[in-house]
Amino acid sequence: VIVSKAPCTLIKGLTKKPPVNLVEKNCNNCDKCVSELACPAISKINGKITIDKAQCDGCNVCIQVCKYGALEAGR
Repeated sequence: VIVSKAPCTLIKGLTKKPPVNLVEKNCNNCDKCVSELACPAISKINGKITIDKAQCDGCNVCIQVCKYGALEAGR
């Protein structure tokens, strides 16, 4: 279950927020953001977490999942 403070950003007509940024120095590649969310914008390539900025809609749910501070809101 994912609880969000805003409507689903996949609903057409909602304003897209800036994409989430990865803070690589804080990321320990635990895969929690990949395995628990199943977000199409977050993947692991060659052992490193990556965020596809074109697919990220800025919902910031992944920020809540990462306990290491490796994800931050885009500006």
